[in-house]
Amino acid sequence: MNVKIIGTVLGGLIIAAGAQDDPNPTPPQQGPTVGLSDLKPVRSTDAAQVTRRVAPETQKKQSDQEDRLKLLGGGSLDGKFLGFYEGRVRWAHSAFGAPVSVDALAVDSVRVKQVALPLKAADCRVTLVTGENVIGTLKSFNEQALVLETWYAGELSIPRRAIQLVEPRRTMARVVYEGPEQGPDGWLTGNRNTGVALKPFKAVELQAQGAVPAQERALEAIGRRAPGGQGGAKKTPLWRYANKGFTSMTSGPILGRKDLELPDRCALEFDFQYLGYFNLGINIFADQIKNEYSGNSYSLRLDQNNAYLYRIQNGSTSNLGNAQSQLSGKTECRVTLLVDKPAKTLALLINDRLVNKWEDGRGAFAGKGNGVLFTSRNNSAMRISRIRIREWDGTLPNGDKQELGNGKEDYVRFSNGDGFSGRIMRLEDGKLVFKTNFGEVPVPMDTVEKMAVINPAQESISTPKAVSTDLMGDGNLILEFLGWEQQEVKVRHQFMGDMSVDPAVFESLKFNLDQPRQRQGAGLFDQ
Repeated sequence: MNVKIIGTVLGGLIIAAGAQDDPNPTPPQQGPTVGLSDLKPVRSTDAAQVTRRVAPETQKKQSDQEDRLKLLGGGSLDGKFLGFYEGRVRWAHSAFGAPVSVDALAVDSVRVKQVALPLKAADCRVTLVTGENVIGTLKSFNEQALVLETWYAGELSIPRRAIQLVEPRRTMARVVYEGPEQGPDGWLTGNRNTGVALKPFKAVELQAQGAVPAQERALEAIGRRAPGGQGGAKKTPLWRYANKGFTSMTSGPILGRKDLELPDRCALEFDFQYLGYFNLGINIFADQIKNEYSGNSYSLRLDQNNAYLYRIQNGSTSNLGNAQSQLSGKTECRVTLLVDKPAKTLALLINDRLVNKWEDGRGAFAGKGNGVLFTSRNNSAMRISRIRIREWDGTLPNGDKQELGNGKEDYVRFSNGDGFSGRIMRLEDGKLVFKTNFGEVPVPMDTVEKMAVINPAQESISTPKAVSTDLMGDGNLILEFLGWEQQEVKVRHQFMGDMSVDPAVFESLKFNLDQPRQRQGAGLFDQ
C-alpha cells in the first residue's frame, strides 16, 4: 500500500476541506443534530405517508464498527461515521482525539459497516422507474399508490407512476460468503506460472507485503506521523491482502478456496479495480483450484474489451462464446456472475448491466465442486474486494420480454411461469384484482411472482446534494439529506417525499454524483 500517497493526498484534502478538531461537539446523548440546511431539493407532488418505524427484532450496538471514508481527490480513511453536521461529514477515529468534520463537497463516499440484518425479513422488492429498489412488506396496492411496511421507515407510500416492477414473494437471499473485510480468512494464494502451490495467508506474510496498522495509517493521513516507506508496494508473485482487499501486479497469481457450499442458483459479486489492459480469470463450481485449466468448472476470462466463457471438463477447455465487456477507459466496476446449475446457464453483469447470458448445451453441468478461483492472467495491476456469494432467485435485472408482457399493458407473472397482460387494479382480501379484456379477474396473491407496471423509465434526481445510498437488504435509493440525528435521519425522495428513517439502514452513501471520480496511479489500491 502506498502510505505516502495516502498521507499526502488525504491529509491535504481534509485540511483543504476544513477538517479539524470539532470545537463544538454535539452532546453524546443527542449526537449530531444539524443537517445540510442549505439544501434546495425538488419537492415531490406526492406527500409521503410515513408511520412510526417498526423496530427490528434484533439490534446490536455499532460502537465498535469501522466505517470507510473516501474523498473525491483520492485517498481513504477508516473510522466511524457520525452523520452530518452543518453541511459537513462528521468522522471519528481514535487517533484524532476528537471528531473531525469534512466538507461534504470533498467526499466521494462513506461505507458503513453494519453488524447484522434485522430478523424481520422483508418479502417484497419494488423497482422504481429510475432503477432504484426499496424492500419491505407489501400492505396495499391500488391505482394511486403502493404501500410498503419497512422496519427502517414505517409505512412508505410509493406513487404508482413511479413503479416499474413489484416482486411480492421475494425472500431474503442466503449469503454464503461476504468479505474479505475482516481478513483473508479461508482464502489461499499461489502462482500457476512459478509452480507455487496454494497456501493460506499468514500474519508474517501480511506484514512483509506492506500491511499498515489502522492507527498508524490514520495518523499519517492527518500529518501527525511521517509516512512509512518511499514509493509503491513491491511486486509479489502471489496475491497480496491489504486494506480489506486482494491485489496482484504480476501474471500468474491465483486466489481461491473450495469450502463455500455454492447454492445451485448462485451469484458471485465483487468490486474490481484495475490499471491498463488487464486480464482476469474467474473459475466457479470448480472441483480443483490448483490452476484455471484443471478439473471441472466454468471459467470466465475478462479483459477491457471482451468476456469469454469456457467449459472446463476433465482439464479439457471448450469455448462457449464471448461478449463485449465495454470496460476500456475505465478503472473500476462491480462484477456479478450469475449461475443457474439446473438450467446450465451463466450470465455476466457489469455495474448491474447485463453483458451476456450463456447457455451450455454440451452435456451435463460441467462444474463438479464448490471452488472459486481468481487468476491474474497478465502483469496489469488489479484489485478484488467486497466479495459476496449468495443465493440467486434465477431472474435477471430488468426482466425479459416475456416477463414484461406486450410492453403496452401491465403484466402479471405467476410462480408456475404463466402470465397475462391487462391492468393491475388493487389488492383485496389477499387477492390481486386484475382487469383483462374479459373483465376483472381476482387471483390469489400467494401465486403471484412478479407484477410489471407500465411506466416509462426516467432518470433519478440530479441535484448537487443528491446522495446515492445502498440499504440493508439489497435496496438502494437516491436521497437528499435534510438532517441527521443519532436515532433518526430526515431525507427527501423525488417520489416519496420527506421521510424519517433509521440510520442503521444505510450501508453506503455516495456523494457528489455529478462530479468525476479520480482514480489514478497506485492510489487506486488504497481505496
